[in-house]
Amino acid sequence: MTAIRRILSLIVLTVSVIVGASVPAWATFRDLVTIATTVPTATVAPPANVSSAGSWCNNGVLSANFSWSPSPSRGVSGYSVRTYLADGSSTAFAETDAATFAVTGIYPSRGQSATVAITVTTRTIYGWTKESAQTQVPPC
Repeated sequence: MTAIRRILSLIVLTVSVIVGASVPAWATFRDLVTIATTVPTATVAPPANVSSAGSWCNNGVLSANFSWSPSPSRGVSGYSVRTYLADGSSTAFAETDAATFAVTGIYPSRGQSATVAITVTTRTIYGWTKESAQTQVPPC
């Protein structure tokens, strides 16, 4: 008799589990929570303190000594220096790595009466750039 009771109890429990699993859950979510999210945006800072101190010009040739303070931005891969002429055209002067903050060299002004200014552009590993304001250089 005990064996019959055990078998009947096992059958009833098994049927209860199967029927219980097939009934959908009646739980509901009543609390609505609003969370403010902000997505930070990365910006690239240009180099600061761009200087042409020590540069001089003679017979249309600029002897350049350009320096700058590094950009505080993350992921800086290097810097590009451009010269701007009186007619508004610009020419690449030099490119440096992220650890170099000065360049020197000779630059012909292509017959222009003056090399007007230079800029230094921060380059990053993710392809973003930021150009500094123009800095005046000695006239040719």
